[in-house]
Amino acid sequence: AVELTNRVVLESSRQATTAIAFQEVAQSMALAVQSGVEHLQSIFTLNVATTGSALARLLEDAGKEGEVRASLEQSQKAVDAALEELSQLAATAANALSNFPKDGGAAPGPARSGQPSMALAEPASTGKASTKKGK
Repeated sequence: AVELTNRVVLESSRQATTAIAFQEVAQSMALAVQSGVEHLQSIFTLNVATTGSALARLLEDAGKEGEVRASLEQSQKAVDAALEELSQLAATAANALSNFPKDGGAAPGPARSGQPSMALAEPASTGKASTKKGK
C-alpha cells in the first residue's frame, strides 16, 4: 500500500512539475519572440529614418543617386536580416514547445553511490492492485 501510494503521489507530482515547467518554457519563448519583434520594430524605425534621410539628400542633390541607392540597399538588407532572425526565432520557439515532454519526463534513474534511490520497486503482482486515486 505504501509503495502504491508513493508511486501515485510521485506520478501526479511529476505531471504537475512538467506542467509548471512547460508554462515556464512557454513564457520564456513568448518573451524571446516578443524581444525579436521589438528588434524588428527598431530596425523598421531605422529603415524609415534612413529612407527619409536618403530622399532628403536626393532632393538636395540629384547627383547623389548612387550614394542614396547604396544606403537604401543597406537599410533594406538590415530589415531582411531582422525578418529572417525573427522567423528563425519563432520556429525555434515553436519547436521547443512542440517537443517539450508531455508525459512527466522519464522515470527517476538509479541512485548514485551513497544516495538513496527515488525510484520505487514494482510491488508483487497480486492481480488486485489498483492505481486509481480514489481506491
